[in-house]
Amino acid sequence: MRVSTAIGAAIGLVLVQGGSYNVFAFLNVLLGFTEPCEWPPFYGPLSETYTLRKLWGLLAPLMMRWSGAMHRVGMFVTTLVEERLRYMHHDRATELYRRFNIQTSPDLYVAGVKIICDGVVDGCTAWLSEPYSHTGSSCDPNWTEDMRSREWRHRIEHLELTSARDAAMLGAVGILASVQPVHSDPAILEAWPKLVGEHRCKRAFAYKEFVDGGAHLVIGTDAPTAPADALKSLYIATTRRSAKDPESTAKTNAEFAIPLSTAVTAATAGTAYSCFAESQTGQLKVGYKADFAILDAEWNPGALLKAHVSQTWWNGLKVYKCKRT
Repeated sequence: MRVSTAIGAAIGLVLVQGGSYNVFAFLNVLLGFTEPCEWPPFYGPLSETYTLRKLWGLLAPLMMRWSGAMHRVGMFVTTLVEERLRYMHHDRATELYRRFNIQTSPDLYVAGVKIICDGVVDGCTAWLSEPYSHTGSSCDPNWTEDMRSREWRHRIEHLELTSARDAAMLGAVGILASVQPVHSDPAILEAWPKLVGEHRCKRAFAYKEFVDGGAHLVIGTDAPTAPADALKSLYIATTRRSAKDPESTAKTNAEFAIPLSTAVTAATAGTAYSCFAESQTGQLKVGYKADFAILDAEWNPGALLKAHVSQTWWNGLKVYKCKRT
């Protein structure tokens, strides 16, 4: 009786999960939000599980889809809490890092601690060297100089507005420039001239200067805050045009565009370096993890919006194949 109950429960779970997934996929494609190739089978064909390795290749992406697991974890610690509590959180992060680091748990590990030093320009919470144009006021950063140590690979996330001096300094002091090009899309920057003035808008998203100054450039999508679409991020970084409004000819400081090869390197080897994983991933190299995507794309920045993922490989196993023709 218990066996039949368990089998019935398993079948019900499969029908509910798979059915919900298929309905959601159908509605998204019907409404034009996505394409069919972006919705691989939820479970995959059992015919491909003839070895334990093949079975794990089928189950691993499914387990991550169930649990929402990420490749690396960053712990958030705010500097606004009481100092005693800050150290308590740091101790907890250190404890977790000792247990889950890139050597002991390469598929899910603690990569670092995220400290909120200030906010963002759009919310007028970013610390600026000059006051905001529309209010004449600014805000103070939540950090002190003694918080910085050269023993770690510090990076500034959401690096958006820099003076020429600061852009050139990044490489010299060893700070990684971590950027999310989706936030430099011309279609979403209408408020910037009012907030920081036209003169400072000309200094926004100076990716080329970061690279020219010798800084390690790191490109991400800012998912889940923003869509996890790396191709659109690469398009914006290399063309400085809008992925939201491709018909627009507006550009965000075109002189700061970077070559496609530089952008791809920043999104692969750059991100690996930022979390001390450069000896395992980020490149197609003998002995490295075979985590990569195969694109159906033209090697041309202007054509990136037409590109799509043809295959995805994880740990040497093909976990996704687009059925698009």
